[in-house]
Amino acid sequence: MSNHLQTVQHHVQHLVQHPLPVALHNEIHARPPEALTAPIAITHIVMLCSEDERKASRAHVAKLLRDHHLPQLDDHATHIRMDIAGFRLRWELHTEFVNYTFMRNIDVAEMPEVSQVQLPTALEAVPQAWLAGLPGQNVSSAHLWVMKQNGFQIKQQSDAWCKTLLNEDTLVGSNVAGGFAQVFTDFAIHADGYSRVLVFAGDMSQRRMDAWFCD
Repeated sequence: MSNHLQTVQHHVQHLVQHPLPVALHNEIHARPPEALTAPIAITHIVMLCSEDERKASRAHVAKLLRDHHLPQLDDHATHIRMDIAGFRLRWELHTEFVNYTFMRNIDVAEMPEVSQVQLPTALEAVPQAWLAGLPGQNVSSAHLWVMKQNGFQIKQQSDAWCKTLLNEDTLVGSNVAGGFAQVFTDFAIHADGYSRVLVFAGDMSQRRMDAWFCD
C-alpha cells in the first residue's frame, strides 16, 4: 500500500462518522439498473412534492396498479418497477421529489421511414388521464430514444431524426462508451415541455446499456 493511500485512510478514520453510513450506502445502491433492449423509448419525469403530495404520489401509483389488477404497493415502499399493459414503470420516492420513468420497446413496425421522422414516445402507452394527474410540480421532463444501430450504420435515418427532433442550432453529439455509441441532444426544452436525447447504441454491451440509461 502506498504512503499516500495510508495517509488518506488515516484522515478518513479520524472524521466524525454518521451513525448510519452502511444503511446510507446500501440505500444509494439498492436500485440496480433496468434490463434494456433497443430500440426503446424512455420518458423521465421529476415532480417536486410536498409531504402530502408525496403521499398522494404513492396513492396515485396504487390506483394505476389497481386499475390494471396488479399487486399493490407496500405502505413503506419508496420505489417499484412494474410492467403495466404495454409499458414499464419505475417509480422512486425521494425526500423532496418523485421520479417516474416510463419505458417501452419500439416495435419494428413502429419505426418511421426517413420521410416520417417522428419517433414514438414511451408516454403513448401510458393512460393519459392518470399521467395528467401526477401530484406535485413538474421540474424536469425528458424523452430519450435508444436505437439499436450505430449512427453511422443508418446515417440517412439518424441524420433525419437529429435534424427533426433536435434544434440544429444547438445540436451537439458525442461518441460514448469507448466509441461504441453516439449520443445527440440540443439542451433545449421543446414546445411539449420535454428535453430530448437520441442515442445510437451500436455495439454497446447489454450490461453497459442498462447501467448507462437507468442507473
